[in-house]
Amino acid sequence: MKKIAFLLPLMALLLVGCGNNDNGGGGGDGDGDGGGGNNPTYHLVAEYDFTTNGHTATGTELTADTAKTLFADSLSDGTDKISSVSDLAKVFDGNSTGGAYANTSQLVKMGTSSVDGAFTLNLVSGANIKRVVVSAFDWYKKTEPHPVNTNSLLVNGDSQLAPYNEAGTPGDLTYDLATATDTLAFQADGAGTGGNAFGRVFLFSIALYSYN
Repeated sequence: MKKIAFLLPLMALLLVGCGNNDNGGGGGDGDGDGGGGNNPTYHLVAEYDFTTNGHTATGTELTADTAKTLFADSLSDGTDKISSVSDLAKVFDGNSTGGAYANTSQLVKMGTSSVDGAFTLNLVSGANIKRVVVSAFDWYKKTEPHPVNTNSLLVNGDSQLAPYNEAGTPGDLTYDLATATDTLAFQADGAGTGGNAFGRVFLFSIALYSYN
């Protein structure tokens, strides 16, 4: 009887151990989705890098035609999906005087001291952009007279403060759109006073991603 009483608990422990050996993943493949590997992913459609376009302008205001040419010249990866650029308000190829990048080419300046910068990218049908990543910087570098950033960049209404630091180093802003779209509206918005009440932002690159 003592031998049987000893064996019964031992058998119970072995059965419990076997029951806990299924990894809890339901056939998962290690990507955290619990099985199937069907997590949607972002795919780069096109990247426009203004720092590599070879342009020498320092503050030339863009028109619909010259803006489309600038984007075509700046394509650094993927396939150009821009059919037209519209609704431009004070957008410049390069920057002349003032701001963090005075007399600088191979960037896009949005806005002036009296007008918010804006433009719209109209893409080919079916581009279905779901994420936009913009390398940008505020109008000013961080200094004692300008201790905080006051300029934001909006993409389809989503507003984010422009990157801001003493060195003038651009940073990335990531916009995940609620629905995939073929139209992207960019606007600079200022939250300061006087001449700083209007949005001025520098752009260095724009990357467009689809999602599936």
